[in-house]
Amino acid sequence: MSARPALANLLRVIVIAALAIAAVATAWPSRTATASTTNLYVSPQGNDHSSGATSATPFATIQAALNIAKPGTTIHLAPGTYRQEPTTKVNGTASAPISIVGTETGFASSARNQTVLTGGGRILNINNSYYTISGFTIDGQSALHGIVWPSSLAAVRSFKDSIQSRAADSRLIYIGSADNAVGVSNVHIDNMFLRGAGGECVRMRNDANHNEISNSTIEYCGLLGKGDDVSSYKYHNGEGVYLGTSPADPSQPASTVDTTSYNVITNNHIETFGSECVDIKENSHNNVVSSNLCEFNDEPTAFDGSNLEIRGYNNTISNNVVSGSRGYGLKIGTDSPAYNGHGNVITANSFGSDAAPAVFDKVSGAQGQTCANGFDKSPYLQGYALATLKSPCPVVTVTPPTNPPPAQTLSPTTVSLEAESGSRTGSMARGARADAQAGWYLTQSTRSAATATYTFTITKAGRYSFAARVIAPNLSSDSIYYRFDAGPQNEWGFSQ
Repeated sequence: MSARPALANLLRVIVIAALAIAAVATAWPSRTATASTTNLYVSPQGNDHSSGATSATPFATIQAALNIAKPGTTIHLAPGTYRQEPTTKVNGTASAPISIVGTETGFASSARNQTVLTGGGRILNINNSYYTISGFTIDGQSALHGIVWPSSLAAVRSFKDSIQSRAADSRLIYIGSADNAVGVSNVHIDNMFLRGAGGECVRMRNDANHNEISNSTIEYCGLLGKGDDVSSYKYHNGEGVYLGTSPADPSQPASTVDTTSYNVITNNHIETFGSECVDIKENSHNNVVSSNLCEFNDEPTAFDGSNLEIRGYNNTISNNVVSGSRGYGLKIGTDSPAYNGHGNVITANSFGSDAAPAVFDKVSGAQGQTCANGFDKSPYLQGYALATLKSPCPVVTVTPPTNPPPAQTLSPTTVSLEAESGSRTGSMARGARADAQAGWYLTQSTRSAATATYTFTITKAGRYSFAARVIAPNLSSDSIYYRFDAGPQNEWGFSQ
């Protein structure tokens, strides 16, 4: 069992009882949610000294509503402009998320800009789990209100150069904004209109997991130039959705160990006129990017620009329409030999109108299934070979046995292990605790690689379950990685 690294002084997972492998299912007490169904109302004409309980007595700020929101609360935004940068305060629950909803719908700008949240820094800061964000516009460039936005790549560079004195260094939605906001999960961003970030439009970091962005428009990211056009493109930082953290950025709290994972980006219109529609960093894995329209990367081939970039592993890029890049359509690559993105699935995407070959594979690691992709020209591949990119995906037919063997009833077999008996590496340490079995437990309080390894023998074939007793600080910091023998590494969230 390999322990998942944890942010310093934040994650203290304590294994305090026997680890058990049993042939019978373990029954755990169910978690009952106590949900509030409160509706809160906000309007630019409101007053934070009002009750916020009705549309006739609204708050003036979203923050006032977030300060008192509980699981199940829905915060209703009236039309108008909110010059605010609100931050979440508490978690919702799986059965009772906290919702912030506006009055807008649709991908087109003509139906938007009615209910608008605007600011110049990190505008909507989500530091808690189980939130739904829907139905309004977030504008990161209030000083550019009323401007005519460019509609072609040929015009976008001169446009950005012309607005530098007015461009704000904004981020529109920031999941894991606080350095200590670790493992934010189950945030659903749906039916949103996101326009005009100074850097990335949407950021997920600090092990953000199981979040989703869907049915939204994301456009004009990376409007503030920070590069020198020599070592990096002037407008290099302009991702539509940025997943994880670059290991080369020591200013970030989890730069080398940010395993942002299991997030879904689906059915969006992402036209950055900046850099990648989606950028997946080195330690990020098992994210899904599917059924999106992804267009208009402005970073040229000379700087390895692309519409999509995968630096992590076991991610899925499927059924997207990817076009109009001044560089590549999809780039698979890292900047360090310590990382070798592998196991990524690339299927049924349509690539077109790229200045360079559609796919650039910079890493030698074996990828997952790559098939059924369409290209408008040749050569469509640069770098390491991905021989089946255009080939039809194989059809797998499963034929059930005609005479299945009779079910066998096996008596339970249990193997119990004391947590502290394992072979430990890194910062995994043994501690004393009165209520722990045999008085000992394992703990890890620093974010560094650490493992505990156990050797045991199973004498009967069958289906086994794996159980442990733990203490975790909260539902966002409650998981480890584990594997058996040479099998795959899996994530175990103890609240599940």
